[in-house]
Formats: sequence, C-alpha cells, structure tokens
Amino acid sequence: MNAEPKVRKYLSNCNLKFPTVAPAPPVCAVTHWFRAVTHSVLILWGKNAQFGYTQRESKMSSYPFRFFVILFCLGLFAGACGKSDEGPGEGKDGSGQYFIRYKANGINHEYTAGKLVYAIRLTLPDTDAKQFLIQGRMHENDQQRDAVFFGVTDVLPIKVGTVYRLSERLEWPEHNQSISRVFGSHYSTSGEKYFAQLYPQLSLPFEVKDEAVAQFSQITDKTVKGTFSMRAYTTYPDLKELVVTDGEFYVPILASN
Repeated sequence: MNAEPKVRKYLSNCNLKFPTVAPAPPVCAVTHWFRAVTHSVLILWGKNAQFGYTQRESKMSSYPFRFFVILFCLGLFAGACGKSDEGPGEGKDGSGQYFIRYKANGINHEYTAGKLVYAIRLTLPDTDAKQFLIQGRMHENDQQRDAVFFGVTDVLPIKVGTVYRLSERLEWPEHNQSISRVFGSHYSTSGEKYFAQLYPQLSLPFEVKDEAVAQFSQITDKTVKGTFSMRAYTTYPDLKELVVTDGEFYVPILASN
C-alpha cells in the first residue's frame, strides 16, 4: 500500500501543540513530517484488517516492521524536538525525574534520561480514536535494544482509573479498521525483540498468548502517569516468551494534535 497520499492528507491538516514555550519553526516542520509518518503507519496498521493475518502472514513478516517504523519515527521526532527546546521540566516524583521502569522476566529495567522517556497524544485519522504512544529507551542513538514501547487507544478520551487491555478490540467496519486497546514491545539488551500485539485468529498457525494491560493514574496537559504489564513474544516460529511485570511510568507529553 502506498502511504504517500495518507501522509499528504494528514500534513495538510496537521496542527501539533507542544507543551513547551517558544518552539523553533524549523523543528516544527520536521516534527510535522514525523507525526504524519507515524499516523500513516497507524492507518496502514488498520487498513489491512488489523492483525488479521492469513497462514502466509506471520509475526515474522508483518509485525516487527510496524513497530520498528513507529519506534523510528518517535525517536527521530523526540530528537528533533530536543535539539531546539529543553522540553518539559523533570518530574517531581520520588526519584526527581521522569521515568519508565519495569521487570522483564524478573530483571529490572529503568529509563530516566530527559529526552528518552516520553508520550505522544494523538487523535487518529478517520476514526477520531484517542491514543497515547509511550516510549522509553536507554540509548539516545540506538532504538534496537534496551527499549520499551506501548500504545493505548480508545474511542473516547483516555481516562484515569480505566483498565485497558489488549484483549479488548475496537472496530470501525466503515473504515475497515480495528485495533486492540493496548499493544506493546520490549527490546532486550542484546537486541532481541518481543511483541505483545496479536489478537487471536483462527487462521494463525500458532496459539496467540499475547497480553498487555495499562492503566493511567494521572493525565494532565503536560504529563501522564500509570502502570503497565505485558506478555510478549518473539516472531514466529521461535515465539520466545517475555513477561513484563511491575511496570510504571511518569513521562512528559512531548506533543499532541
């Protein structure tokens, strides 16, 4: 599918709002472009009968690519903003800064560097669904290891206290789109990639056990805070399992539309 028409359509209506002061015009142009690409990927995600794979379409071919493109766009987007603007100040929780921390198969992970933990708040094209994309990573110039990413979507504005689950499905038949309320991924220190994304399909040649849960305890114009967990797998046919527990986050909203 050619994404260019969707990118151009979104660019013409793009209206990003940053939670910081005095944004630099050149960076706005860059961030508009990356936001458009991110939206385009999400559109493509839904247009192909969201995760409705046939036996010829496995996790190996489709699903890492989608996450890689989104992570790449978000990382470059964050970098572009960071070069001209210090962004929101550090948080004031117990650690004195923004964070994403969790256990992956019992091993502690924590990301706290200023520009490397953040959320983006979106209203998606066509469906007007509301979405938060949240990412944390260890290395500024390497998104292929030591990273976590998850998204939360709903038809209504995302609320504090609501438990969102991958097993809950949103459907828009008129737009040929559907998506789970939560999806996520974890990239290990060695670069092994685990995904919690698939919804059970009879056509798949393996049992789908993916799980993901997220809950927000605070949502403001500038920050979001909450908890998350997931059961994620490497691509078919290996399907190595990774369980994320005790996940919590407090991150700045880098941008919204």
